[in-house]
Amino acid sequence: MRLKRLMLVSVATLMIGLVAVIIAVLYKVGPMRDKPALAAAAGETLVDGVLPPGSRLISTALDGRTMTLTFEDGGKLRVVIVDIERAKVLRRLVLGSGAPPDSP
Repeated sequence: MRLKRLMLVSVATLMIGLVAVIIAVLYKVGPMRDKPALAAAAGETLVDGVLPPGSRLISTALDGRTMTLTFEDGGKLRVVIVDIERAKVLRRLVLGSGAPPDSP
């Protein structure tokens, strides 16, 4: 009797875990719940003041409705995040070149 009860609890726990894993996989594989992509637009949009004169563009990255520009200006690495839809600068970052903290 005790063995049957122990087996029943073990099998029930195993089944609950298996169902949880299957639900997690289906959730991750399911349709993207992201913002819709931008509609195609004719012409160009000018965003002023994003890159300073004389800077060197290193990389770009698109992520839905934002564009990230990484460039070098005066020896410093800078990142600008631009909202493509509104043509506005969302954030400016300067990547430091300081030494990492000492590890113990």
